[in-house]
Parts: sequence; C-alpha cells; structure tokens
Amino acid sequence: MENQGKSFLTRIRKTLPVVERFALVVFTLGLVLTDLIEYSNILVSISLTVLAIVFFLTAYIPIEMPQDEEHKTGFNELFTFTIGPKIIWIACSISTVGLQFYFNGLEGPDIMLIVGSITLVPLNFLLGIQFLRRIKYAENLTPIFFRSIPIMVFDIYVLIQLGKISL
Repeated sequence: MENQGKSFLTRIRKTLPVVERFALVVFTLGLVLTDLIEYSNILVSISLTVLAIVFFLTAYIPIEMPQDEEHKTGFNELFTFTIGPKIIWIACSISTVGLQFYFNGLEGPDIMLIVGSITLVPLNFLLGIQFLRRIKYAENLTPIFFRSIPIMVFDIYVLIQLGKISL
C-alpha cells in the first residue's frame, strides 16, 4: 500500500543501479569469454540491451533536488540538473544500442553512434563546465559523467574503427 501513490519509475529507482551493475558484470564476462565460448556474444547482447533500457529509464526518473528559498533557480539550473542529464541519459541509451549493433555485426551502428557521440560530446562539455564552476549540488552530476564519458569515448573509438572518423 505504501507504493500506491508513486509512479513506476519512482518505485524502481533503487533497483535500477543494481540491474545496471549486474548488466555491466555480464557484459564484462561476455567480453572476456568471447574467445573461449562460442555463444558469449549472447551475453554481450543481452547486457547491452539491459543497459540501454536502464539508461533510458533513468532519464525519466524525477530528480530530487533540495529546494532553497534564498537561491533562485533559473535556466542555468534547469539545464544543468534537468534538461542536460535527461538528454545525456537518452544519448547513452542510443549509443548503447549502437554498440550492441556493432558487436552483433548488424547494419546501422554508425548512425546510432554518431547521434550518440554528437549529443554526448557537447553536453558533457557544457555540464563539465558547470561541474568545474562548483555550482550548488554539482556533485549530483558525477554519476552521469561516470557513465556518459566512457560511452562517449567508446563511441568515438568504434567510429574510428568503422572509418567514420579519421584522425
């Protein structure tokens, strides 16, 4: 009865990090076993699908920020703590699906990886500036950076491997 007034995403807020960690362990296990077991690519595929779903759902979880009566919130705070993180989570989801396509040898990973990296690079830069400015509650951006920056780097690496980016 205590969950009755809460949304689905609010109720699963605590389970998403656990599911994400489990998917990362399965993904790592799948990559390690790639040369040893014939069907380990199934582990990679399933874990990337779960990660994409977790990233997508995380974008829609309501952000809980303490309300400050004396500190007025404007567009800067709205972009830094609501719009930017939501777009980053969705871009991480798109990139993860692109990586899944890449690992499975399907058509079209380059388009998803380009969309993901074109979104992740400027938003990580803009939110990184806000983080370095030490704005209030900037520590709430740390989990976003821990996920989006490695995905962004991996996107760019795969795009270089596919010949879509030349250095």
